[in-house]
Amino acid sequence: MTTPGIAERWVAAGTAAADFAVSLALVAGRRNDRWGATEEEAARPLPGDDGVPHPDIATTRAISIHAPVHAVRPWRRRSGRRHGAN
Repeated sequence: MTTPGIAERWVAAGTAAADFAVSLALVAGRRNDRWGATEEEAARPLPGDDGVPHPDIATTRAISIHAPVHAVRPWRRRSGRRHGAN
């Protein structure tokens, strides 16, 4: 038996990384589809949902902001314009 060369080692490392990524996706996949969202938020129709009536994949992500509305709204407006929203 010969010692594997550098190319064989890179192929083995790439294969191991791909195997790890697939395993991680299978384990964490469905749990991350609604990261941060409550059951109610995930079940609620959201703007844009009517654009694809029967999607193959549906995700809902959410965060809780512990601040009064008047403190958040100006920030939200700025971030929306930056990303092209109104």
